[in-house]
Amino acid sequence: MGDYPLIENHGLLGDLQTAALVTTDGSVDWFCAPRFDSPSVFGALLDKDKGGHCTVRPMHHSYATKQLYLPDTAILVTRFMTEAGAGEVIDFMPVTGTTVTESHRLVRMVRCVRGRMTFELEIAPRFDYGRQAHRLHISTHGAVFAAEDGSELTVHPIREPDDERLLDVLADRRDALHFTLTLEAGQERGLALEWAAEGPPREMRLAEYQQLFDETVQFWHTWLRQSRYTGRLARDRGAFRDHAEADDLRAHRRRGGRPDGGASRATGRRAQTGTTGSPGSVTRPSRCTPCWVWASPTRPGRSSCGSPTGSRSGPEGTVTPVR
Repeated sequence: MGDYPLIENHGLLGDLQTAALVTTDGSVDWFCAPRFDSPSVFGALLDKDKGGHCTVRPMHHSYATKQLYLPDTAILVTRFMTEAGAGEVIDFMPVTGTTVTESHRLVRMVRCVRGRMTFELEIAPRFDYGRQAHRLHISTHGAVFAAEDGSELTVHPIREPDDERLLDVLADRRDALHFTLTLEAGQERGLALEWAAEGPPREMRLAEYQQLFDETVQFWHTWLRQSRYTGRLARDRGAFRDHAEADDLRAHRRRGGRPDGGASRATGRRAQTGTTGSPGSVTRPSRCTPCWVWASPTRPGRSSCGSPTGSRSGPEGTVTPVR
């Protein structure tokens, strides 16, 4: 099992109708569409060779990584640090509104914060748990993965018309996209994966990306303000926020997930941040920002806040808590 990241080494994204898991090394290794219980599109969580994934990570052989959420949101940030520079991947799923829909988007923005970084990007879906073959159609404005049953996953690049073309094809494959992306401090590029898109792939402008980002932030802020929860977690706003948001991400829109009811059902779990990411090491902050929701605060080797009581080594690196 050494080739598979632990469940606690994942961040959770969702739009209230489906969800995705992102490892601390930048791989979306679980995503079902259009519902939580639909067949998988990315399933490397179960089979790293045949399950499918969407990976964004540094080409550098040695890096450290840390994962956290933006405050009071379900927007996930995975940060990478190397000797050459520092960068981050911002992941979120725009909430699709109050009605059930077939179309869902997963947005991934890649930024270089310091120095110079070369990222490796690979998009390799495997429809229906890898049981369905698919075709890849590439155009000047993006790409479409089309499965045998008519399901489609569309890739929309995020950039401005006059932006320098920074993607270089790493390998020519018939069933996957594999690129390298070199960024310098201040540069950013991104992509939006859309399930059941209404039209062909298109280039998404930064203004549209920013609007989706702002709307997603506003949704989670508004959602959290509606909470009427007054239990023990209310004394720690951060702890309540962590539980409530994660529980609502797992609640289907048709089931009417609410912030107050969600947290009361989640009091036995504690969100975690920044576990080991292959092949680097991770620092876990003492004030846990959520990354995953299944780690119990009472299990041996963890403090009452969910942080580890000491350093430990695992098959993928070393975890060092910060006090």
